Amino acid sequence: MSNYVELAIEEIEIDSANPRIAYYLSHYENTNDDTIALLLGTSTSSCESLRESIRQNGGIIHPIIVNKNANGTYKVVEGNTRLQIYRDFLKNNVSGNWTKIKAIVYESPDENFVHSIRLQAHLIGPREWDSYSKAKYLNYLANIERMPMNALISFCGGSSKASEIKNMIAAYNDMESFYRPLCDDDTMFDPKRFQYFVEMQRKFVLDSIISNGFTKTDFSKWVLNENIALSLDKTRIAS
Repeated sequence: MSNYVELAIEEIEIDSANPRIAYYLSHYENTNDDTIALLLGTSTSSCESLRESIRQNGGIIHPIIVNKNANGTYKVVEGNTRLQIYRDFLKNNVSGNWTKIKAIVYESPDENFVHSIRLQAHLIGPREWDSYSKAKYLNYLANIERMPMNALISFCGGSSKASEIKNMIAAYNDMESFYRPLCDDDTMFDPKRFQYFVEMQRKFVLDSIISNGFTKTDFSKWVLNENIALSLDKTRIAS
């Protein structure tokens, strides 16, 4: 059985046996919040999007999962990083209420259940939207709901995501404006080709198209007819 509650962060213990940090912790005689934060990377640039999303939303959207032991203490099963970010925010006097965190509490689950939670969270994960669907939703929020761009960027993880978000919206609109009209029906419209339109947002790609006397409609025809090959470092256009 599980319960959804808000727990005081001081009542929750980081899972030091978590495979992500257990090996490194074994090399420390004494650990503290600074050591844990260092190992979890909560102050690194790779964690910036998560930090900014939590700060902007005033908390986490998905609760952490904790185990309530027989003695009444709590230990993280899944969510070490999010808990540590709350601790960091509280320590650094970041504006907001970081004393309590949303949690799903299980009482003394067996080890196999704990393992299944970790595997689902980190190896399998929820099914992500495809890139086209993400872009469609971003466009809906920006251009239909008229959500301010700075708010949309903040919700998605902060300034580091700004260029990516703007490019995805622009690519979605180009695909809808120039590629979709070339498709006789929905069966010809292939959302998996969205990445070509993301690549087209690169300045050198668009400049190359225009300087050679072509248009976005021409580019869309090449995509439809599979005349374009994408590589990791550049877009090759073949007419």
